[in-house]
Amino acid sequence: MKASERIKEIENNLTAYKELLEALEDMEMIYDNIVDWVDIYKPHHIDMELSQAIREVEGKIQAIEYKLERI
Repeated sequence: MKASERIKEIENNLTAYKELLEALEDMEMIYDNIVDWVDIYKPHHIDMELSQAIREVEGKIQAIEYKLERI
């Protein structure tokens, strides 16, 4: 694999993780708004899992950005 192809692959991964992060943040916002709007029980594990997933994706994004900076 050529270096330029590898860089393009890394950039594509970065784009995919950023889109995933945006989707997770949208899900979190929608979930919070639904719970605020409708007085329903908010399972704590969903909050924790969404927050954990967001942190993990943010970590992946930072790692990829760091890798691209070093190239």
